[in-house]
Amino acid sequence: MGWANSTGKRQNHSRASIALETKVANIDRLQFIPIDIQKKIEKLALYYNDPVAFAYDITKSTFTDYQQKIMYDVADHKRVAVRSAHGTGKTFLASDIALWFLFTRSNSRVITTASLWRQVKLLWNEIGFKAARMDLPSIGLDIDSIDVNLGMIRLSPNWFATGMASDDPQKLEGQHAKDILFIVDEAKLVSHQTFSSIRGALTSEGAKLLVISTPSENNEGYFYDIWNTGMDYVKHHISAFQSPNIKAGKVIVPHLITQDWIDDCKKDWGEDSPTYITKVLGDFPDITEDTLIPYKYVEQAINRSLTPTKPIEVSCDVARFGSDSTVIMKRHGYVARIHSTVSKQDTMKTAGAIKFLYHMLNATYAKIDVIGVGSGVCDRLREQRVNVMDCNNSEKSTNPNYLNARAEGYFNLASLFKQGLIDIESNRFLIQELTSIKYKYHSSGKLMVESKEDIKKRLGRSPDYADALMYLFMQKKYGSMSSFKTTKSTHNVSNW
Repeated sequence: MGWANSTGKRQNHSRASIALETKVANIDRLQFIPIDIQKKIEKLALYYNDPVAFAYDITKSTFTDYQQKIMYDVADHKRVAVRSAHGTGKTFLASDIALWFLFTRSNSRVITTASLWRQVKLLWNEIGFKAARMDLPSIGLDIDSIDVNLGMIRLSPNWFATGMASDDPQKLEGQHAKDILFIVDEAKLVSHQTFSSIRGALTSEGAKLLVISTPSENNEGYFYDIWNTGMDYVKHHISAFQSPNIKAGKVIVPHLITQDWIDDCKKDWGEDSPTYITKVLGDFPDITEDTLIPYKYVEQAINRSLTPTKPIEVSCDVARFGSDSTVIMKRHGYVARIHSTVSKQDTMKTAGAIKFLYHMLNATYAKIDVIGVGSGVCDRLREQRVNVMDCNNSEKSTNPNYLNARAEGYFNLASLFKQGLIDIESNRFLIQELTSIKYKYHSSGKLMVESKEDIKKRLGRSPDYADALMYLFMQKKYGSMSSFKTTKSTHNVSNW
């Protein structure tokens, strides 16, 4: 699980002399620990100020240069924050820091937290793995003499490490000890209230806080504030390009980020996308005021769980041949899902796929992009008595504030996201397209969204997924939904 530093050899740890100076003070506190553990644990006091040496000798881990710098800063400072790209070894690093702090400070506590228990478990899987391989016999201990479980290592009633989700800040608030370390994993999702509770427990001289996370894409929250409001943290930024795999030009550490993964992200998302910026560069993206649907609302819609209801409808953004995709979606009330995507398919096959889904779901309407090749799909479906609603982006809007039907449809879709009324799935193409749509004022003073062609220039592909979702929530111009048939269908005017 570990990897060597740039020299491939153990470093000459100059901190040994500093650790010796603190050994006596640390051992004095052992009087509160059972006598059998007291005598055996004294040797670990030598690592009091040197987490790198502890990891090398006891957990058998080695680190990159940037990881060593973080570890030494945790030893030297009270609060350390790390913002990092995906796959740079944050969890690996945090697990060694947790064990180092626990085993070099008597009566110490280590509290790890994250917004969800599954994230807590990821770190504790690594902690448990390393605890099992610790060289405890070298100090006269064995793993069976210590209470080790998923989410807990206990040396005595007041000397332990534990993991807990941050959904109950009061649990964190009640943790106090002379030596206490809090590790907040994926901190971008952890609330201000939780951090307030943690700060209340950092009153003792030996209290420390390590905050690690990839940056958020919506530029808000406590973790964002650490980097943008001058908070008193020692700060580290790690880009994917600092990974040993990228610097070496080959995979030398199997579980770290690879060049192939970066290349895929660049192809799928684009270098200017918020996802590439956060996951590859480890930076916070620039959020412009002309973004129609900010990422935070998309993320909330993905995490939302609504009850499927009526109406049941299907939609399709039609592509004939080329790189564009034909995307078919379905909705049950405000729960929207992608049914299928295909490229280079003729219109008759597309019509057949829509008809099949329409009847299978007993849907009320099939809402189809009627411009271009989509008109043939609409005509064929009408021949087969499918209730079709034509979606024509260039039609005049019935709301005087919008330039055309496309603008009105997208602004109404944005309203669903902002009001928390929509439930969508996690799909990287859909997410990128939704969060990439920009709007502006036309010279006439009406609101407009950029065209499919302009979006395609920026993304390298057409926003087929986003358009299919927008069509799915369009409404017709005239009459009631129950009386509407297939004679002429138009776009949405309702404000959700």
